Amino acid sequence: MDAYTVISSLQQHLAFMDGPLRALSSYGYSYHHLLIAAVVYWSGYTRIGGRLALGTLISCIIFGVCRHFFASPRPYWSHPELFNGMVEQSYGMPSGHTQNAILFWGLIAYSLRNKWAWLAAGLLILSVGVSRLYLGVHYPLQVAFGLLLGLTLLFLFITFEQRVIDFIKPLPDWKKIVLTIFVTLLPLIFILIFREIFHINSGNSNPLPYSQFLKFNGLLTGCAIGLLFTAHATPSFQLFFTRAVPGVISIIAFWYHLPDLSELQGKPLLYYSARFSVFAFLALWATWLWPLLHKQLHKQLHKQLCSRLN
Repeated sequence: MDAYTVISSLQQHLAFMDGPLRALSSYGYSYHHLLIAAVVYWSGYTRIGGRLALGTLISCIIFGVCRHFFASPRPYWSHPELFNGMVEQSYGMPSGHTQNAILFWGLIAYSLRNKWAWLAAGLLILSVGVSRLYLGVHYPLQVAFGLLLGLTLLFLFITFEQRVIDFIKPLPDWKKIVLTIFVTLLPLIFILIFREIFHINSGNSNPLPYSQFLKFNGLLTGCAIGLLFTAHATPSFQLFFTRAVPGVISIIAFWYHLPDLSELQGKPLLYYSARFSVFAFLALWATWLWPLLHKQLHKQLHKQLCSRLN
């Protein structure tokens, strides 16, 4: 059975599941995962929230690298009759939704250390993969490649997370920052070498080919630096309402009021630098600046209340 037949058959036989499958894809984009990670982080579960954010961003960086070198079309591009209501602009190798789902739900299951959590994660991951086939936005091979990459990244993350923390922890702050910036920029350096020096660039014909990649690279760098200075907190409903809820509002406000960089598009170096900086700041705000500001505001409020009571 060829890929076209598989997708066509799924679209016919799973039409009764259209709503749930469409929801899995619609809410399976990286920014939804990152927002959930931020809420978990701000609510006091700093280790788990940071783990989810880094895992999601690393996954986005990896499949972003792949899409710079694989000009693999979406099914409905070649077969318009497979179009099922969802539009995607980038190439499809690998399935980012599937890969992200493995990192995100896999790391949640790993954090909870519960067999039922692993079972639920497995079902969600498989459902996300099926949803991408059903919507005609990925071929089976693209989903399988995303699955393989995701499982590899999950294994590497679980294996090396504590080792990396133990290595970085005793270093002076300036060395932590320099090393973090260097490591998080390695994928970009890799792409630049192969695209600009060796001219291997068939997978992306965008006039500003690094625009999307610089967004995620900025988020990754800012997030990683912010997590270096994480102030651990005790999870509580108070933190959820006083830090997580306002934090979500601030991120949404930032997101919808990002600076317009269109005037810089004629100057690629300035445009890329500004784009990277904007998203790095956004991640720094989420992981470091907002928790720090919240802590200071909480101290000030506590002092005021104590002075009034006395």
